[in-house]
Amino acid sequence: VDGQIVAHYGVWGYDMRVGTATIRCGGIGAVCTHPDHRNRGYLLRVANASIDAMRDEGYDVSLLFGINDFYDRVGYVRAFSYRQHAIETDDLPTAEPLRPSRKFKLVRREDTDKLYNRTFAGQTGTAVRPTFRRAGDIRGEGHGWRDDRDRLAGYVYVEDDRRGDRLKCYEAVGDPEQVLRVLGRLARRRSFSSVALMNQPRATKLIQRV
Repeated sequence: VDGQIVAHYGVWGYDMRVGTATIRCGGIGAVCTHPDHRNRGYLLRVANASIDAMRDEGYDVSLLFGINDFYDRVGYVRAFSYRQHAIETDDLPTAEPLRPSRKFKLVRREDTDKLYNRTFAGQTGTAVRPTFRRAGDIRGEGHGWRDDRDRLAGYVYVEDDRRGDRLKCYEAVGDPEQVLRVLGRLARRRSFSSVALMNQPRATKLIQRV
């Protein structure tokens, strides 16, 4: 409008697993309308245009974590709920991790991508890494550990949530006992009362253990 972008509907393409198959998914984000131009139907227009463009480009499906009873206007239906599993810090193992873990900065890494792909092969809804090849830094921090051959054996991605008095874990790969010991040590060192496993696939060994 008058040379300004007033509505935006971002699409990030990535490959998603459905069982042993792989489909092309349009992940949606950065959805917004300028406050001075709301309630004029602009967002619905750009959403429909984006969906048409994804269809033309050969995408199989589009996915977003959105507002209930809004995106159904452009054809979205509820697929699954955003889940988190909360664990009281007192219920986490108190023993030291089986292997020492080291903190690392969250940037796109080939070793974490490979380990993630091996771990989540066949897990419906997970992404095939790498997703965004030019991605910048990811929020939070990583803690990884290595095997006897000095190869990455597992890791966790975590972020402090001081307002919620909890440690958020966005991704966890590796032996469940080791993962829980690392999370327990981190939570206790930072005086958090609980750990939240954010949207982890339910069929993993870790979530079954929890």
